Amino acid sequence: MRTLAESLKEKQRQKKEKPKHIFYEFQDFAYRLSSDLNDLKHRSLYFRLAKIEKREILQKARDFAIDYPINNTKDSSRAKIFMWAMKQLKEYGKIPSVKGA
Repeated sequence: MRTLAESLKEKQRQKKEKPKHIFYEFQDFAYRLSSDLNDLKHRSLYFRLAKIEKREILQKARDFAIDYPINNTKDSSRAKIFMWAMKQLKEYGKIPSVKGA
């Protein structure tokens, strides 16, 4: 059983990890999306996308970007792959198969 001091320290650590000013579910989703894509620098973009785009499109593009094999080159990033996948889903309703992936 944990002591009261340990429980309080755990609660304080959880508060520090969660960003301030997240009141709505779409904001939480956008923050998790930006952290999954390692793109916290552009989290405001993900906030806007989560607010105006369909969740289904964002979720499918996120899953594609996370599962996509990344080479260790400086030009490849999960955020770029996410944006490409989202564009493909919006235009064509599906993501075309990529050779070598």
